[in-house]
Amino acid sequence: MKLAWVTGASKGLGKALCEHLLNQGWHVTGISRQQSIENEHFTQFVCDLSLPGNLAAVQFEALNASELLLVNNAGTLGEIGAVGSISDDEMIHTVSLNLTAAAVLTNRFLKQTQHVDCKKTILNISSGAGRNAYDGWGVYCSTKAGLDMFSSAVAKELLINGNQHTRIFSIAPGVIDTRMQEQIRTANSAQFSNAERFRKMHQDELLISPEIVALQLVTFISKRDQFSEVCLDVRNMEFR
Repeated sequence: MKLAWVTGASKGLGKALCEHLLNQGWHVTGISRQQSIENEHFTQFVCDLSLPGNLAAVQFEALNASELLLVNNAGTLGEIGAVGSISDDEMIHTVSLNLTAAAVLTNRFLKQTQHVDCKKTILNISSGAGRNAYDGWGVYCSTKAGLDMFSSAVAKELLINGNQHTRIFSIAPGVIDTRMQEQIRTANSAQFSNAERFRKMHQDELLISPEIVALQLVTFISKRDQFSEVCLDVRNMEFR
């Protein structure tokens, strides 16, 4: 039995990922504040991952599994604006959801499944903003850069420890048509100097649907051993 856990599963990329995994025979647990999927092989775990105290309730039960997958997809852009003008609470919330939750869940996943002898994949959803700085997105950029480095460090540990079954990746999914993009389009140029560029991308229908990206990611999971890099971009992937 192939078991997957997906955070931020109620909408956008997370929901599309769950649906594609279910279509390919996975048993999926969605971890999010709401449920939006009905399927006999789908389990909803209601949890607000931005509250660190909730993370201990997430369990990875995986006896007799043939393959395991953790997708840390939940994330938020946070408040748009220059550092020095934004809310302290919003900064804490963004770091907690984008980075702390992913790191802690990765730790719990590896700890609780270490005795299960099967293929394991951890997929952290990063962003091009973690590799290129954007004004007005300082905290978001930092958390995604942190996610890239965390993934790289874990990958090195797995290699040193001779864990050949487990791989971790941090993947930028491109510019997806989600609620985050809706938020970006509401920003003014004083908050974010590139706001007009993103509004034009939407007008010109250049945003990618979550379903297309999710299918690429599910294909990647099945072909992960073709890739040696940890930090990747969906737009540059080529499958053999």
